Parts: sequence; structure tokens; C-alpha cells
Amino acid sequence: MDPRSPAFENEAMFDDFDMAFDDAFEGAFANAAALAARDDDYPTLSPIPPIMTWAQEQGPRTYEPVKVYSAFAEAVSQCQYPVRMLIAGARGPLDRAMKDPPLQAATNRDNICTNTRYHLRSSVFPIERHSLTGWSMAGVLQRVEDAGFSLSLPLDASPSDGNVPEPHQVDAVQFCIAYDPASDDCEFTNSSAINISLESLGIANKHVGLAAHRSRCIGPGLWRISAGAMHLADFLLREKQFAVSVVSAQPSDLSLWPRIPVTAVPTLATSEPSQQYLSLLDLAAGTSVLVRSGPSNTNNDTPTTAIDYRLDLMEEVSSTATSRFFICKHSNTPALVVAKILKEPHGAMKSGRLLALQLAWKKEVALLLHLNHNKNFVNLFGFDGRLHVLYFEFLPNAVQPQIPLSRGDCMATMRDLCSALAYLRLEGVVHNNINPANIVFVPGRGSLLRGLEHATPQGKKSNRGMWAYFPPEFRTGGNRDHAGDVWAVAVTMLRLSGLLREPPSSLAEDSTLPVLNDEHRDRRLRIQFDSWMRAIKAVVSSLSKEDKFHEALAKALCRNPEERSDAYTIFIMLESALNGPEIQG
Repeated sequence: MDPRSPAFENEAMFDDFDMAFDDAFEGAFANAAALAARDDDYPTLSPIPPIMTWAQEQGPRTYEPVKVYSAFAEAVSQCQYPVRMLIAGARGPLDRAMKDPPLQAATNRDNICTNTRYHLRSSVFPIERHSLTGWSMAGVLQRVEDAGFSLSLPLDASPSDGNVPEPHQVDAVQFCIAYDPASDDCEFTNSSAINISLESLGIANKHVGLAAHRSRCIGPGLWRISAGAMHLADFLLREKQFAVSVVSAQPSDLSLWPRIPVTAVPTLATSEPSQQYLSLLDLAAGTSVLVRSGPSNTNNDTPTTAIDYRLDLMEEVSSTATSRFFICKHSNTPALVVAKILKEPHGAMKSGRLLALQLAWKKEVALLLHLNHNKNFVNLFGFDGRLHVLYFEFLPNAVQPQIPLSRGDCMATMRDLCSALAYLRLEGVVHNNINPANIVFVPGRGSLLRGLEHATPQGKKSNRGMWAYFPPEFRTGGNRDHAGDVWAVAVTMLRLSGLLREPPSSLAEDSTLPVLNDEHRDRRLRIQFDSWMRAIKAVVSSLSKEDKFHEALAKALCRNPEERSDAYTIFIMLESALNGPEIQG
């Protein structure tokens, strides 16, 4: 198949993907380091005015927290959807301020977890104005499409406490709520350039200063967001709107990936830890669970809506630093599926990494949906953002390439990988994670490329992956781009053909990596990487100019990225050679 052929006939689906893909990558969440600060690094701002003092200053808008809570609760009771949050904004229409990715519009037809009853364009919907204050109100659903949501609250004046950084002009406060699959708690991130105050209006009345690009764990209850003396919004956070219950077997006590103890997850709502619930990460092969809609504190062991499903975990096939993979039976499809469950980093609710996990899930879903009609990628059957899980097609005959491959198999594998890369380039995507472990061979389809969790848009910097497959330009601060993916394919093929030895373990770990320049503190890593580059150079110098496979490798392994052949050029070269009379074995 020509990798340049279009995957979709419906242009609207392209638009949906582009919007969702951009939403997953853009914004104030790009700097992950800013989200990893320790809990005690957050400064406490000056106290905001007490609620009744503020109410008196507002004159006719005087009200009590209990009345606001009652108004919210009444709105929830009148809604037929799984409402996770209600927000009343003092400054502008909230339904236009929500930044919710339109994943469902492109996936409602295919997702095995889709519930048509909750088929809405967005997880956010406007409701009647607040009955006590007259403010604009909006509800936020928790659907299978939603691992969290973002909101921008307009500012019509600068905060009075001098938190607005100069010379920047700040016209809105932006924040993100990331849901925890195993708790009623959420992670609240201030993604603005200014400090804000977050106040609990419940029994344990508390307020806390939240600096720019910092996160806090919050529990269910009534909350207020302020910037200095400027009141922006009140919101009611409810318990999670689904539950996972075991219907056979039990969670494994021998799990290799134990979750954070409950006592390690305090919330701002109360002095006690919030209730914890079962997560798919707690389970072992042989366990069957029911995922059901509705509040997590209800007791119901049978499916009640179309969104409920049963999942039988048959066999765990692999586990990586970021995910666990199970072969499963899913009650909404007769075919077996492979569940990929994203791992929550240890201490996620304290360090702000839950937001990064949400964005990683959203990014991978958006990209995979767009690649579902390309034979060089594993198809996505469905997803459930509530659990940070993706459901892939099960390929029973799939095998990973065995070293060394025959010459003909090497050429066919490299051709298929370059076909996949050419398609990614056409879509403006860089894979960033090509290595032998992310290649599978399926009879009748050829070699498939997987492992898209580190993918980025073309031009975006990425420092995730394995040093052994990084291009030489990254050593001196160069970007990861299409040329870097081509280099990684060629190094992978050197390994699969047996022409190149196994890399040192320190270069074959999937991790977050800094630029490895001469000032890098790890001198040993620099020496190993330079030695690895010399080993690749030695293999390239020994390649035969008369061999088409060797010629393709040499073109892909030019040290100068501007002279390196692109994937489509190599695809055409290998496709022509494979269709000729010379390839045997």
C-alpha cells in the first residue's frame, strides 16, 4: 500500500483529529518539570477575604455556602447525565471557556465502550444560571472519552495582590482537572502565569495558594477559585461517576506494581484521605471485573446502562515502565482485545504527574484513531478514559522479529517500517520510539509499528526514548524529527539483521533523557553513546554498495540529517527491489 494514500474520505474526521491532537500537545502543560515540584514547594499566598466578608462587599449577591451547595445539588438531581462537576462562574459564559477535546465526534462509531445515551459533542454543557447569584453555570460529565478537562476563566481586571508577572498581559486564569481512576480525588493544576487561591467551602474550611504551573490534590466538595481579591468561580466536585467491581477471582497480592497506600493521598477537602477504589492496575490475570456507570459509592453488581461492560483479564502479555498489557474478553465485542493500561506514576497526586498521564492517554488515543485505517499500525478498538485504558485488536499470529532475520525479511520489514514512517510524516507526526520491541510481524499484513506513546507533532521537542536509537544530531542539541525516525529504523534493522551488536543496557532504557552535550554530568553515558556511534559508523563503512538492503541502510544512516534519505524514498527503493527477480530468502 502506498503510504501516501489517504486514510479517510471524511474530511471532518481529519478536523476532529487535528483539534484533539493539538489540544493534547499545546498549552501550559508542556513543561513537565514544572509539574514535578514537591508538595512543600508551593508558597502560601496572603489569605483571601472570608466568604461572608466578600458576600457583604458584593451587596445583593450575598449568600451562604450551604445555599450554594443546595443550588448545585438541585441542578445535579435534574440532570440525566453522569455529572462529575458543576461550575458557577462570576465572569463570563463558562460553556465557551471550556477546552474539551472532541474525541467522541471522530470515534462514536468505533469505540466498543461508547454509550449512545451520553452522545454529546463535549463533556461540558450549559445549564440554567445559578439561582442565587445569576452567574453562568455549566456541568461537566465523566464519560469514557474523558480523563479530565480544562477551563479558562476570563479576567477583566488585574488581581490586586501583584501576582500578574510583568511585562506579560494576563487576560485569563486557566486550570486543569485530572481524574484519578482509583479515587474520588482529582488533581487540580493551575496552568496560568499567575498565582491563584483555592478555597474549600466545606466543613473543613481551608484555603491554599497555588503558584503558576503547580498542582494540588482535591477531594469532593464545594470549592472557590480566586485571583487575589478577585472571585472567579465556585465549583462542586462530586465523587467519580463509575465503579470497578470484581465478579470473579480477587486482586493479586503479588502484583509487581503496587499502588500508593491510601494514607499517602491526603486531600485538601478534609484532613482524612479520600476513599480509594479498585483500579485495573490492581488486578492480575484470571480476574473478571464489571465496569459500571453511576456514582462510585453505590452498590450495584449488574449492568444497568449501555456503558457498562464486563472485562475478563485472560493473560498478561507484557509490562513496561509506562503500561501493562492484557489479553482480554470484552463484553461489547465477540473478538478478543488487548488492553493497554497506563500506569500512574508513584506519588502521582503529589507530584503533578497525573496530569501528564492524562495528556499522554489523550495524545495516544487521538493519534491512534487517525491511524486506524493504515495497515502498518495496530488498530484501536476502543478506549475508556475513566480507567486510562486503550483496547487494541488482538493479533494471535503476531510475532516479534527474531535476530538475525534473513536478507529478504530484513528488506520487507524495513520497507513496511518506512511505509509507516512516510504516513506519519504526511500527518506531521514524529514517532520518537522506534526500536525492535515496538515491531511485530503479522502474516498477511507484514511488519507493524507500535509504541506511539512518545509521539509528538513535527517540530516539537522530545526527550523520551532509548539512547541507542537516537540520531547523532541529538548529541549536540538537535531536534527529534522525521530524519531521526529514519535513523532509528536503520539502527533497528542493523540489530535485526545481526550486523550490529546489542547496545549497552544504559543506552537501551526507556527514560526521559537530557541533551547529551559535553557539559552533561554523566560522563560515562556520554562515553558509551560516543562508542555506540562509532560502532554504527564502522558497520556503515562495511556495507556493500551492490546490495540494495545495504544501500538503503547507508542512505538512512547519513550522519548529516539534511543528507539522510526520507522514509518514502527508501520505501520506493525497497519496494522496487522486493518486486524484482534478485531477492531470494
